[in-house]
Amino acid sequence: MDNIKFDFHMAKQQEQKLHEICLRLENLIHQEYDDSIMEIRRAWEGNECDSFFQKMCRQREKMVHTSVALRNAEEALKEAEMMAEITEEKAKETAENRTY
Repeated sequence: MDNIKFDFHMAKQQEQKLHEICLRLENLIHQEYDDSIMEIRRAWEGNECDSFFQKMCRQREKMVHTSVALRNAEEALKEAEMMAEITEEKAKETAENRTY
């Protein structure tokens, strides 16, 4: 008989890794990157500074977008894990209540 296995332990590990990556990226964006932008802004003047500042802001937006996508992936993995667990429980229940 064929069967399908879902490795809940592995899914939890992957979920935790995604969570850690999200936290590191968010920390990078909201502290280190923002601090760097402000330091450059204070130390540099002129049109070149404005152009560079705009590029850094666009890059920050991309980083935030990536962070949101990672959070969405983390939530999707949690949901898939929950659905697999529910499905497994229903399958066990069906198998236990089956009569031949």
